[in-house]
Parts: sequence; structure tokens; C-alpha cells
Amino acid sequence: MNNKKKTKKKKFFTFTIRKKLILSFLFILLIPSITIGLSSYINAYNNIKEKIQLSSSENIQVIDKFITSFIDPKLNDAAYYANHFNQNSFSSTNRQMTIEDLIEYQSLHPESVTAFVGSEEGEFILYPNHKMPDGYDARKRDWYTLAKAASGRTIVTEPYKDAFTGDILVTVAHALEDGTGVFGIDLSLEALRSLTEGIKIGNKGYPVILSADGNYLVHPEFEPGTKAEGSWVQPVLEMIEGRVSDQENQFDFATNGKTGLKIAGVMALDEVNQDAKPILMTTVWIVGLFILVGVILTYFVIQSITKPLDELVTATEKVSEGDLTQTFKWKNNDEISRLGMSFNQMVASLHELIQSVEEKAELLAASSEQLMASAEQNNMATEQIVEAIQEVASGTEKQSSMVEESNGIVKNMAKEMEVMIGHSQTVRHTSLEAAASISNGNDAIQLTTQQMSSIHQTIAKLGTVVEDLRKRSIDINQIIDVISGIADQTNLLALNAAIEAARAGEHGRGFAVVADEVRKLAEQSSKSTETIRELISSIQIDTSDAVESMNKGSVEIEKGMELVQSAGGAFREIKQFIDEVNAEIQVMSASINEASAGTEQVVGIVKGIENIALKTTSDSQNVSGATEEQLASMEEITASASSLAYMAEELKGVIGKFKM
Repeated sequence: MNNKKKTKKKKFFTFTIRKKLILSFLFILLIPSITIGLSSYINAYNNIKEKIQLSSSENIQVIDKFITSFIDPKLNDAAYYANHFNQNSFSSTNRQMTIEDLIEYQSLHPESVTAFVGSEEGEFILYPNHKMPDGYDARKRDWYTLAKAASGRTIVTEPYKDAFTGDILVTVAHALEDGTGVFGIDLSLEALRSLTEGIKIGNKGYPVILSADGNYLVHPEFEPGTKAEGSWVQPVLEMIEGRVSDQENQFDFATNGKTGLKIAGVMALDEVNQDAKPILMTTVWIVGLFILVGVILTYFVIQSITKPLDELVTATEKVSEGDLTQTFKWKNNDEISRLGMSFNQMVASLHELIQSVEEKAELLAASSEQLMASAEQNNMATEQIVEAIQEVASGTEKQSSMVEESNGIVKNMAKEMEVMIGHSQTVRHTSLEAAASISNGNDAIQLTTQQMSSIHQTIAKLGTVVEDLRKRSIDINQIIDVISGIADQTNLLALNAAIEAARAGEHGRGFAVVADEVRKLAEQSSKSTETIRELISSIQIDTSDAVESMNKGSVEIEKGMELVQSAGGAFREIKQFIDEVNAEIQVMSASINEASAGTEQVVGIVKGIENIALKTTSDSQNVSGATEEQLASMEEITASASSLAYMAEELKGVIGKFKM
């Protein structure tokens, strides 16, 4: 179970050409699409944010200019009247004039709430006139102490709530030139509030004005004078201008140079996201549609690459199993088509090669069978020769015995003439039988000679066939070298394609994968040709062994032919001797009546017959030994022919694995 899981896992992580192409196209489709989509969304988000920030900055500038235009004249007014009033302005004679000056100022500047002047003696004149609380001392008020400490500069107080109207006011004050008091103007911030109420920063944003102490002067939700809180407040108070953010809002702020007021534009961060969301959705739809179209096109492109490769791999696997009927058909004129043509040429060359080897193997098998049949016939003929020689030897022994008897008879010829005549007839009869046996032996030797010559011719033909087979093997090796060269060239082309793909970078990655698969197919072709080369080498070794065996058989046959010819000569001599014996016996029969006169001649003839018989016995033994050697040689030839037939069957079995 674990092995199956491991196998499935291994197959899953095996990167085929299809997987590599899919991954490559996915990267090509997804990365640019997602990058473009994200870039579009981020650009839109940043543009919206920049527009809101620009609006915030512009509004801050407007408010800052308004505050400056609103406060700056009052600063000049305060400086002017501080120079206009002096200690005499508080005297009883000039008091009314001071009040009239304040009335005139108020009539000219209705935006001012109150104009007033206080002295070091505690006197306090203001218009419009309000009843001041009991114990009111202007000298203890912030506007008075700050102006006195400002060393001739006009000051603007922190916003405060007016005791009479309840409005938020600021006081612009300047110490009198003679140092006897302070002139001041109370200003309402309602005009500033009215201005900011009409200002929007984006759809949700708004402007905020803070005092230098961090109190709200203008805020759509908080009352003036409320202490501002949040992580953004402290950076705003510490810096002159800048931008800070918290979790919900972004604050662009600046400081009014005349008053020190902090003007901030508040931008809601979620507003930017909401405004950019439709753009994001539109981008997602467009990118999704683009990816869908790309996936469809990618599917057809990958199919056009992997389908012919799968067919070529299937055909290659079947060829490696021995099926040479496979062909690759691809109509497109591309690299795969050229690879398929090379594959078809390789299969055709293998088909011709195997067919040629098969024909030679069949011819070798037929020649081996013929050689075995001839060897068997030769064995039978040799056995007949052996039997004939044994009969000759037996007759020769009988002849020797009879010659000895004849010798005794000759010695007693005078006494036993009649017995000698009988024995002479027996000798003549035996001599005739020996002549007949020798004639049969001579015929067998002639037959053996013819058969040995036929075997010698067959072996010569077989040697020619085996030599042709060896030459065909050399031709096959040359074809294999050509195929190997094609495989090496294909491998080189695949390497060049991989290099060009690497130069192409990301766009060439898919072609690098195809080049790598082509290289693998070339390596498989090279391995297949190497296997065939080893098979042909084995065939060449077997044919060399067969040639060696046939050469040995040819030598042995030549030796056997020489021995048989020698035996034939011996038989001819024996026949000649037997004929002479017959002639002598006839002479002896004719001369029996003259036995008395020719006894000595008969004794000499008998001695000659005895010598001939001894020589015949010796020659028969020599012929018998030579025949036995020939029989052993024929057995070796039979064994060699059997081995050659076995090798031919093995070769046919190997060739039979190929389907043609």
C-alpha cells in the first residue's frame, strides 16, 4: 500500500512535457495578468488617494489663507491702536474719546466681537460695553500678561468660551507703546466654522482646526475647546506640517504662521478602498476573461505539442519491443514532423536490416541441416567401409592359415597329391571370396570419397554464406553508425534549441522543455542502436565460431579424403595381389599333374603367397585404423553442424522477436 502511494506521489511530482508546458503557460498568463490587475488597482487606489490628499492640501491652504486674511488685519489693527492709545487715554478727559475710538473701530470691523483697552492701574474700557463680573481684573487675564511679555509683538490667545455670548473667541492683543496697558480685540471663530462647514475632503473627510495646546477650534463632531485625543494629535502639535495616520483616518496638517493654529484635513481611509473597489472588480473581471481565453488557447497549443509526442513515444516503445510495423504520421511541417521522418527512416532501416539477417539465418539453418544430413550419410558409408575392412581382415587371416596348410601340403605333395588338389581348390575359392570382398571395399571407398567431396563442397558453400553474413553484419554496423550519428545530431540540435531557449529567458522556457524531451528521445535512440550493435557483435562472434568450426571440419574432411584415397590404393594393391594369387592357383592347378617335377616351384609360390597374405593383413589393419580416424572426424563434423544449426535457430529466435 505504501509503495503504491509512493509511486503515485512520484508520478505526481514527475514533470512531464505536458506539466511543464501547463506550468509555463500558467506563469505566462497569471503573472502578467495578476501584475497588471494589481498595478491597475494600486494605481487607481493611489490616484484616488492622491486626489483626496490634493483636495485636503488645497483646503488646508484655503483655510490657512482665510485665517491669515482674517487675523492678519487684526494684528495690524492691534499694533496700530497700541501705538495710538497711551496712559492719557484712561484719564477722565480722554476716556470718552477712547470709547469713541473703540466704537468707530467696531463699526468699521463688525466681525470683531469686542474692542478694549486695559491699564496698569486696573482700568478697563471696552465696546460694546458689558458689565464685568465682580473682582474682574484685566491685568490677570491671559491676553494681558501674554501681551506684556511679548516685548512689543502682537499675540493671539488660545481659543476660549465667551462669558457673555458663549461663543468661542480668540483675543488679539498688543501692549501699549508706553507700556501702561494693553489693547485687545475679541474675534469670534464662527466665520471660520462657517467656512469649514462647506469644505469636504473626499466624501467623508472634513477639516479640523486645533489650538497650539491641542484643543479643537473647529470640528464637525466636537465642541470648540474640547481636548483632541488620539495617536495623531501629538505629532501634529510637534511638527509644523506633515502627514500622520491612525487606523481609520489620514491627517494632512499645516501650521498657520500668524496664529500658530493647526489646520488638518481628515481623510477616511475606507473611502479610498470603497472608491477603488469598482475598479478592482472591473479589473478582476477583465483579467479573469483574459486568463480564460489564454487557458483555452494554451490547451490547444499544448495539445498540438504533446499529442504528436505521445504518439511518437508510443511508437518508439512498440519498436523497442520488436514491432517494426510502426510509423509516425504528422501533417504539420515542424520540428516534430522532421523528428517523425527520422524515426520512420530509422524503423525502415531496422526493418531492412532484420529482414536481411533473417534471410541469412534461414540460409544458414538450411545449410546446417544439409551438412548434418551429409555427415550422417558419410558416417553410414564409413561404417560400411569398416565392416568391409573387417571382412577383408578376416579373409586375410583365413588365407594365411590356408597358406600355412598349403605349405605343409606342398612339402608332402608327393605323398598327398590328392589332398593338395582339394586344398588348392579351397585356396582358390577363398581367394575369389577375398577378391569379391576387396571389390566391395573398393566400391565403398569410392562412395566415401564422393560423399567426402560433397561434404567438402557443402562446407565451402556454407563458408561463403557465413562470410556473406559477416559482411552483412558489417553493413548493419555501418547503418547503426548512421543511426547513431542521427541520434547524436538530434541530441546536438536539442542542445542548441535549449541554449536558444535559455537566451529567450522566460518566453523560451516552454521550448527548453520541448528541446529537453527531444534530447531524451535522441538518447533513447542512441541506446537502442547500441543494443542492436551488441546483438550484431554477438552474431559476428557466432559466425566467426561457425567459420572456425567449418574450417576445422574442412581440414578433417581433407584428411579423411586422403586416408580414404590411401585405403583405395591399398585395396587396389590387395586386389592386384589376389588376382596374382588366383593366377598362381590356376597355374598350380594346371601343374598338379606335374607336381613331382614342379614341387620346388610350388614351394616358392606358396612362400610368395604367404608374404602377400602378411602384407595384405598389414594393409588391412592400416586401412581399418584410417577408417576409424575418418569416422571420428565425421562425428566431429556432425557435432559442428549440429552446433551451427543450433546457433542458426537461436538467431532466428532473436529475429522472431521483431514484428515486420
